[in-house]
Amino acid sequence: MTEGGDILIESGVSAFTGEGFCRISVDGKAVGQLDPAEVRTMALHWLAAADAAESDAAVFAEMKTVTDEKTAAGFLQALRDRRSQ
Repeated sequence: MTEGGDILIESGVSAFTGEGFCRISVDGKAVGQLDPAEVRTMALHWLAAADAAESDAAVFAEMKTVTDEKTAAGFLQALRDRRSQ
């Protein structure tokens, strides 16, 4: 990761309930705990965003070969809007 942006997710088990949880640390400082299902959902969102970023870059590059940059950017924004619906 880049400097000043380390996020660490560690597993834990409650001594009181025996339930699993995930401990979240940012830059070496504990910031909270989440349910494992919440961490999975976050991870899936991160993976989807990474995939979309690479796809957006490819679409933008191809669009610029057939139209101007402003139109290509508008097309890309329309795709992002559709994706978020």
